[in-house]
Amino acid sequence: MRQKNFTIVAVSGHFDPCHYEGDYIIQTCKYCGREQRLERRKYRAKRRNSGCCRSCFMKYEIDRKGEKNPNWKGGKHVGYIRITLQPDHPFYCMVDSHKRVKEHRLVLAQHLGRVLRDDEFVHHKNGIKNDNRPENLEILPPKQHNPYLHLRRRIADLEKRVTLLEAENIALKEVMYEKSA
Repeated sequence: MRQKNFTIVAVSGHFDPCHYEGDYIIQTCKYCGREQRLERRKYRAKRRNSGCCRSCFMKYEIDRKGEKNPNWKGGKHVGYIRITLQPDHPFYCMVDSHKRVKEHRLVLAQHLGRVLRDDEFVHHKNGIKNDNRPENLEILPPKQHNPYLHLRRRIADLEKRVTLLEAENIALKEVMYEKSA
């Protein structure tokens, strides 16, 4: 009988108990220790990251929701905050296919007292996506929204470049001063 050699590969601090043999992947379950041979083309990244066999995945990992999930970030949402609205809500016509609306659009619509059209873009003046105070929000037409963001990025890049050039200028002046002295 052929002896199996397994290697444990460390990827970004996590151990990957997988061994590659041609078109197959040999994986060792982190719960029961059973080895399984999986075809590469059928190998799912979701199960690979869990590091367990199907029966242990169903037993131990399927219920890992919320705080039990290793990817839990304390309940904080990254990006735009979305709010679910009920059908009787006055701004229900602004919802997407999941019956949710982005909070910044809802805040500005309530502040203005009207429904926002799809072609009205709500812009965060300070660039922070979860700062949804009415004074931080403004409506921009589509043609102004994207160029405006582009210009802000360009200005920030140019400010960094000016800072670097000023530092380089100071360094060159010091070198010239040393040579003349």
